[in-house]
Amino acid sequence: MAGIEKIENGVDNPYTTKRLTNYKLNEQLSPQIKASASSLTPSTVVREQYCLWGRLNRLEKKLVIIIALQSLLILVLVILMNTLKRACTEDIRGTNHLLDSILDQESHDSVR
Repeated sequence: MAGIEKIENGVDNPYTTKRLTNYKLNEQLSPQIKASASSLTPSTVVREQYCLWGRLNRLEKKLVIIIALQSLLILVLVILMNTLKRACTEDIRGTNHLLDSILDQESHDSVR
């Protein structure tokens, strides 16, 4: 961008995903732009922020947490349903095997 100089701090905050990037005004800018831009903060014009969580308000954060918990609940329910289905299928197979063996035994008894 003409008139704005990018300065990399080179320091990452280890506790967040924020990377600080400062922009300093060059002398080439008109006085009106300098006055409006310098009113933001004394030394920097813009601080880029890559952390989306910090930009959300309280209601949006609550909604994100609720959606995450609902997704987790759905995942747990799907796992439980699959486990229950597998257990019932094994029980049915065992019952069928038991019935088949009883019927085979009765058919052998009736042949004798």
